[in-house]
Amino acid sequence: MSPQEMTKLVQSELRRVGCLTASADGDWNASSQRSLTLFNKYAGTKLDQAGELRCALQPQIAM
Repeated sequence: MSPQEMTKLVQSELRRVGCLTASADGDWNASSQRSLTLFNKYAGTKLDQAGELRCALQPQIAM
């Protein structure tokens, strides 16, 4: 999976849980980062980069 595809997947999940309102376009930008911050607040996590979130999702993606 390419980095852009993985970013789009992460954005799609952030949209699914209501943290991202922008489209899932595969471009990690300020809107995506704000949505990750919002996700952290509600989920009680401390992911601070898209890469960390991708790593957290990787085992689920492989299934």
